[in-house]
Amino acid sequence: MALIYNHEWHNRLREIAVTDIDDLIVGETYYSNTHPDSFVLTGLLTNKEAYSKSGLDWDNERIADEIGWFETETGQHYSLSDHGVTEQPYNPWMIFKTAEERDACKALLKVEFDGYDDYYGYDEE
Repeated sequence: MALIYNHEWHNRLREIAVTDIDDLIVGETYYSNTHPDSFVLTGLLTNKEAYSKSGLDWDNERIADEIGWFETETGQHYSLSDHGVTEQPYNPWMIFKTAEERDACKALLKVEFDGYDDYYGYDEE
């Protein structure tokens, strides 16, 4: 199963998206074209802290203390790289400072999954 999206639009949208950890401010509201749709940033977590909060052990000591996760007002935490906050983007999910930027992203960047219907047993009728 492959993720399909327009890489040209993705790169343009990344220019307005939050792509650097230093641009995230605790207490601010952010918007995303994935889950969660909007959130208040309540903290940044190291890889080890995020796994510990989930009751899991982190076994890669080389990057255990790197900031890799963000926490929201609901107490949930999410991967920064899965939301495009990285120097090497590999997916179309991003964080924006305004709902309007997020909505523009959703309108311009159609994301599809190749083989989704086959994989989940859906028919295109």
